[in-house]
Amino acid sequence: MHVFGTLPERISLTICLWTTSQTLGYVYLNGQFIDRDWKLHKRMLNFMMVSSPHSENALSEVFGISLSEWNMKAKLFTITLDNNCSSHDIYKANLRDHLSNKNMLMLKGQLFVVRCYANILNVVAQDVIASIHGIIYNIRESVKFVKASPGHEDKSSEIAFQLEIPSTKNLTLDVAMQWDTTHHMLVAALEYKQAFTVLETCDDHYNEAPSTEDWRKVEVACTYLKLLYDSTNVIMATADPAANMFFQEAWRIQLELTHAILVRMFW
Repeated sequence: MHVFGTLPERISLTICLWTTSQTLGYVYLNGQFIDRDWKLHKRMLNFMMVSSPHSENALSEVFGISLSEWNMKAKLFTITLDNNCSSHDIYKANLRDHLSNKNMLMLKGQLFVVRCYANILNVVAQDVIASIHGIIYNIRESVKFVKASPGHEDKSSEIAFQLEIPSTKNLTLDVAMQWDTTHHMLVAALEYKQAFTVLETCDDHYNEAPSTEDWRKVEVACTYLKLLYDSTNVIMATADPAANMFFQEAWRIQLELTHAILVRMFW
């Protein structure tokens, strides 16, 4: 409390919403700031149970208590939100307008509400996955077939050996809500695509093999999923990633996507 009271610098907040399996709702706020010696500090400021599902009133209560207790109204810089906060746009706008009218925000609040970079990547990845969701279903069912049926996993490995497929990855089933696991599943399945095709011809119980065109679409999708996956690893491998790192990663992805659009236009 003493540090926050004497801190001349601005404070950034991170807001996360969490609902337990018993549908109990919680909001927790983290504060980040840089001190006079240019050291980054992170502090958990509040962890409160609120009504579920999360409502504007629940967030308003947490904000009101936190801003008052920690004396932060005149020191806020940005608020970073996770995906679960997307239903509270009206409340966020009201909060920004309220503080802007009192000249408490920099640049009149233009940079006040920002999104978590990991969640932005997640949204983009889900769009990529949605573009081939039918093919992913077939691949998922193919992996299930190989993994669940006695003897079929050995048969697929035998086919891969006979076809001299230089596979370096094991077939794994993804967790549908975690796009990185879907990426891993698709990359491994690509190495076994010939094996799946042959398996369909020699096993009457298996008929889920993707077509040649399907595999081509999977290859394209994996190109962009890898771009997002590599960017995530760059950020996660850094203990305290700074804004310049986020900018470089986001700009690199923007360039790749723009290039892909141009190639498609002139193709």
